[in-house]
Amino acid sequence: MIWTIIDAVQHGRCPRKTLEDDDAILSYYIFNDNDDVCKWEDEFDYVESGVPYWVWFIAGSENKPVNVPLSWLTYDSLKKLYDIYK
Repeated sequence: MIWTIIDAVQHGRCPRKTLEDDDAILSYYIFNDNDDVCKWEDEFDYVESGVPYWVWFIAGSENKPVNVPLSWLTYDSLKKLYDIYK
């Protein structure tokens, strides 16, 4: 699934549809300050078109944007992206 998304981004193919409302919420894993793995959820914005391929979550004006590698997404979230890029 990751390589399908990367191939689409590399070749400038736009997603076949957009993620909206609850579908736009993707889950991912990050390390917190104690090196514990935590699961977070944010509204998906775009996949960066350069190496490495980051998934961006643009937060509101009070929060900094968050970006994570594609491989940090949960399986269900990766599947959502795969379905729009395949």
